[in-house]
Amino acid sequence: MKIKKILLVFISSLLLTSCDIIGSIGSSNGSSDKEIISSSGTSDSSTSNSTTSSNNNIKDPSIYDVNAYKSISLKEPDFSTRRIESKEDVTFEDLFNLGNKISINVEVSDEQLNLLQKDYETGYKSEIYRIADKVDITLVNYDNVYTWSFKEVGIRQKGNTSRKDIFIDGKIDGLNHFKLSFDETFDDPEMYGNSAKDWTNKEDEREERSDREFLGTSGLDIKWNKNYDSTHIKEIYASYLYDAAGLMSSSIGLTEFSIKQLGNNKTYDFGLCTLFEPTSKSFIKRELKKGPYLNTGTWKEENEGTYGVPDSKYGDFYKASYGVGNGSYSNGADLSKNSTSGDRVGIGNISGSYIPAYERKTNTDVSYNDGLLKELTKQITQGNYESISKVMDLEYFAVTEACNYFIGNPDDLKNNHNNYTIYFRRTDGKAIIIPIDNDRCFGITKDFDPDGHGMTEVGVFSEKPAAKDRVNNLHKKTILASSNDCKAIYLNYVKAFKVSSWMNVETFKSLYDIAFTTYGNESTATSFGDGFEFNINSTYGNYSFNDYINKKKNMVNLNQTISSSDSNQNNNNNESSSNEGYYGDVYLIGSFMGWEKYNKNYPLTYKGNGVYTVSFTAQNSDNGVIKYKFYDGEEYKKLDWTVVDNSLSMEVGSSAKLYANNGDKVFITINTITKDVEIVVQIKQG
Repeated sequence: MKIKKILLVFISSLLLTSCDIIGSIGSSNGSSDKEIISSSGTSDSSTSNSTTSSNNNIKDPSIYDVNAYKSISLKEPDFSTRRIESKEDVTFEDLFNLGNKISINVEVSDEQLNLLQKDYETGYKSEIYRIADKVDITLVNYDNVYTWSFKEVGIRQKGNTSRKDIFIDGKIDGLNHFKLSFDETFDDPEMYGNSAKDWTNKEDEREERSDREFLGTSGLDIKWNKNYDSTHIKEIYASYLYDAAGLMSSSIGLTEFSIKQLGNNKTYDFGLCTLFEPTSKSFIKRELKKGPYLNTGTWKEENEGTYGVPDSKYGDFYKASYGVGNGSYSNGADLSKNSTSGDRVGIGNISGSYIPAYERKTNTDVSYNDGLLKELTKQITQGNYESISKVMDLEYFAVTEACNYFIGNPDDLKNNHNNYTIYFRRTDGKAIIIPIDNDRCFGITKDFDPDGHGMTEVGVFSEKPAAKDRVNNLHKKTILASSNDCKAIYLNYVKAFKVSSWMNVETFKSLYDIAFTTYGNESTATSFGDGFEFNINSTYGNYSFNDYINKKKNMVNLNQTISSSDSNQNNNNNESSSNEGYYGDVYLIGSFMGWEKYNKNYPLTYKGNGVYTVSFTAQNSDNGVIKYKFYDGEEYKKLDWTVVDNSLSMEVGSSAKLYANNGDKVFITINTITKDVEIVVQIKQG
């Protein structure tokens, strides 16, 4: 009896390797009798494909050349330390130069420590500054030692999940992050009630205090090594990358930090901490004075600008987060129109019981409708590439995201809708995105590793954010859309960074060696048993810089263009063209095997150029229907792909359907670059 085979094919508009698959199936049985039926793929998911933009947006065809990255000039690494001749000669930049040893000691009374503890116990992110009696700062430059002392300096906790008890049973309890403020007057009745400081007949002193700065900054942020970075410099190195690309970047350095409890005259060492310039309006002013930066003007031009709040020196500046109280909601500051509705935009209160998702940090003393921000989120949600480009500097965004690709923070705008600021220039009203808090960068996985691989397997055009179900619309309509300038600039800068000295472990080590020489392991010891000695190889569970950066570089193909049709071109620079489109281990899961979690029995085989294949024998078919999807083998933490309208959807989605009966052989081929999907079903014999 001659066996007749029926092949049921689900295929997208461009077949991948159908001739090879169908041909091999037919020849293996010595028969060419086959019936091929085309059908539309279906899915339970409502996920739609990304909005794409038109090539009409192209302004400069040269940026689409495969070798355009070679013309990009990044700032070369320069970690040198200048010799300071006098205390008056010390600058803000000297404070953050790792060749200068910085020490900060804060003296606090038991009364004020108790108040800090009570602020913590409210459960909110209190912004009330308590009074440190004195702050001493020391800078050692070569053989010279310079010191500063400030009386009555504001101190409060910093951070979100990092906050914990400060003062228990009459002693400082453990490590915390802190903010210091030099210009606090402590006279706000809302903050201090009856304890508010009285400046009656001391107006000149009050004005002097309210203008007090240290080397041009009104405050400093200090964080202990909570994420176990044994190099102590990864977040500092991230700030250098932004600067190398001509972007605004908060200054970051190191400091020995201690708090002296005046009640028992005991000093508690917090070890070697990271020192930050606060991201405030003074940051914008200083950066624009220092410039020039990509697409930004001068501070004088900002003052003369007309966008935003009238008669203001500063443009609208927002810190984006998940908010607290009425401002908190599930998707964070994802730049959707809904995310700026109601009380999700505004000015937080002093107690920290209300912090909006977009907290305005400038022009807080005026009534304002936040129109520029709301128009931005409206265009990102409802508009297209062209309309977004009118309200946002997309070149600046593209370069920023190129830096972010190598920095690899899973807690940023793309991956978790978090840890960034937005500044709207007064010159043209356009928004620029400024990342902050890259404390989980270059393979730091301590306490937060949502993709399970320290971001090392996230590709250049990955559509799956590490910590969220789906990517936001801004990325969809720009970097992840079809050909547009933003996407081209992003890819060019990714390539430029790959071949630059910034991606060499030798450059990283040179900065590490400076930090180690300046501070040494004696500086890392704490009074709480949580010190982390300098070690460029020991990682405390994190990735070493060398392992991380090599994995990220290997995902970048120098011959890659933004057109998917160019993805398979020959590579003349010995770069593996199969790297782009590779997402590590991918597994098939579905109703055919009962949706068993942690099942790795059906791995897809990677063929290169984004092509994965897998085959299985159908079982548990429900009236000829089997549901399935692709995942990471670890409960959908890294990827959760489905099929929508014959195309691979690399966002989180519900299961897709294929039609097969028990015993049928199913062959699936997907392409992560073109999004093509091919399913061939070989009917069971008999």
